[in-house]
Amino acid sequence: MGKAVQLVWQGFGQSVTQLSIEFSGLYVPLHVSEEGESDRGPLTILDDDEHSHIHGMLLIRINGHELPAVSHYGPDDACMGQWVAELHAAAETLQATDPAIYVYDEGEQGQPAFVFERSGETVCVSMRRSQYESKARVPPWIAQSCPLVDFVAEVQAFMASLDAAVRSATPAGLHWVQVQLKEAR
Repeated sequence: MGKAVQLVWQGFGQSVTQLSIEFSGLYVPLHVSEEGESDRGPLTILDDDEHSHIHGMLLIRINGHELPAVSHYGPDDACMGQWVAELHAAAETLQATDPAIYVYDEGEQGQPAFVFERSGETVCVSMRRSQYESKARVPPWIAQSCPLVDFVAEVQAFMASLDAAVRSATPAGLHWVQVQLKEAR
């Protein structure tokens, strides 16, 4: 499993906040035509193509609640390049101004939109219906909050851990990091 940094925060008279972003089971999605064939290859087959993808398990937990629907096909099929770029953009946007809002709305396969909203020194994470998918169902999720400083630190730790895992897995990992994460740097 990718390095998980768990941040615990307790302000005066407030409850404990825990935030973690973890990944595991990284793989290269394969396009297979035969039923029963695996559609997942090891990172060692990653190539230098700028369209190469890395997927895997992604768990984002706030206050013990796991953010649902990080991928239409389940949490073990999350696109790491997309999520790392979106989380980084959210952290950058939320640090820049107060109040601030960042919405990750890819609209693929009925995915909900993920809303990151800053008010003061707090980030609230919620979900809403995608603007691209009128029939999409938003899974049950009670908006969760955490300190801005913890959100930013956890996103940075996630990025560093993913970077290290991909680079160490294959020689093409350096290229993937340079291409896929360039927007997130």
